[in-house]
Amino acid sequence: MKVPLALKDKSDLSYRVVDFGSAIERMIRACDQQVVELKKMPLDAVAQIVKPAEDQRQALEQIQSVALNSAETLAITCPKKLPEGLTERLAILSHRLEAMAGSLEALRPTLNDLLRAA
Repeated sequence: MKVPLALKDKSDLSYRVVDFGSAIERMIRACDQQVVELKKMPLDAVAQIVKPAEDQRQALEQIQSVALNSAETLAITCPKKLPEGLTERLAILSHRLEAMAGSLEALRPTLNDLLRAA
């Protein structure tokens, strides 16, 4: 009889392996969440609150453009189907983390432009 994961002894190696595999899957799926967050950056709300000057408005528009481009690029690299093997999942995770970091790094210059315009 198979014991449900929630009832297994947490010191049992099979529990830890399954738990580790689940954690890897959640980290890989975070790629999709970052795509959503990049697409829905609340820059209109920021503009309403800040009432930006022209150079600040241009910086906000640039941030939005870069965020949307980064979201599109990241969406292409996010996995649609996960392999079964843990080794393959770790390789995908490594690639996805690099892509996620790259999408955020692309925003850095535009955010710096906004801060300089303030």
